[in-house]
Amino acid sequence: MVEVVLEAYLKYGEAMYKRAVVSSFFPQLIYQIRKRDHRIIGCMAWRPSFNEYEGWNGDLQNLECRHHLFITRWLALVQDMILKWALHDFIWWFIGLSALLINKDGITKEDTSHWMKKGIRIFAWTVNNPIEKLHLTHNFQMGYLTDTLDGGDLKIPSVISSSMLLPKDSETHTEEPHIFQSPVNLNNIKNLSESLKTDLNLLIPNPTPSQPKTTNN
Repeated sequence: MVEVVLEAYLKYGEAMYKRAVVSSFFPQLIYQIRKRDHRIIGCMAWRPSFNEYEGWNGDLQNLECRHHLFITRWLALVQDMILKWALHDFIWWFIGLSALLINKDGITKEDTSHWMKKGIRIFAWTVNNPIEKLHLTHNFQMGYLTDTLDGGDLKIPSVISSSMLLPKDSETHTEEPHIFQSPVNLNNIKNLSESLKTDLNLLIPNPTPSQPKTTNN
């Protein structure tokens, strides 16, 4: 795998350095690639319980375990704990990460703040719901990976490139790096808010004031 990646960069030259990003769930793979060519942009993918479960979702429903023996499942759980600790503590620096791809259901404000302080950019995956796209770009100022271009009235790009992840002092990219995010503006937020209010008024009509009772003396 390492040789295949390096051959691709060698074949296509500068275009690959400016347009391509190497991403993997395995930090040792990114390390081996960047050890051979440090100009390649490294971007690690991560989600909770990667070693324990085949897939993962935020509500922890219908998870398929990778292992069926108690001892192997326990070891996978320990591996996940160690990987999370190591990634936050020193792996990001040791392998020279420029960004992290995190499962959208595993993103927290604490993690976002943690990585922003270290200068690591976060991209969520895989975000296909237009409301989730709006939430991430407006409330987290975060880019995302998506399988769709459905964003309502918002024009949301779907491609990220290594030029967005290059540091400001990079020799191969002199322009200011751009954060991958939707062009959300206040008018879009205002229109969305007014639309939601209209829908709620249709579903829940305003109660009519009760008439005062009259008594005959």
